[in-house]
Amino acid sequence: MNKEPKDRGRGIRPHLRLKLKPGWRYDTNRHAFVAADGHEMLVGRKLPRGCTIEYTVPELGRADPGKLSENEKNLARHMMLVFSRGTDPNRYIETVAGWECIENVTPPPEISPAG
Repeated sequence: MNKEPKDRGRGIRPHLRLKLKPGWRYDTNRHAFVAADGHEMLVGRKLPRGCTIEYTVPELGRADPGKLSENEKNLARHMMLVFSRGTDPNRYIETVAGWECIENVTPPPEISPAG
């Protein structure tokens, strides 16, 4: 049974948290995942219209991997797959988990108002 996505509050769009396998990066210019050996994986047609793929820490995603510490390299593997409002990201977990570049995919934590 699929749950309807909850309203996560203003400004927060539905998303999945991704962790890339070691040696993979996302090339924001080519909109492709790229392995250290140059192999590319295009995923645009596997996603609904309006999705974006973003680094959790954009500065690390743009950095030269050779100049990053091991901790920074690990953090640079964390990304978000952001969907249009009204999209249930849980419908895409299995698909995204099957991509050769993905080590782990999880839905965002449930956030409830204080009180």
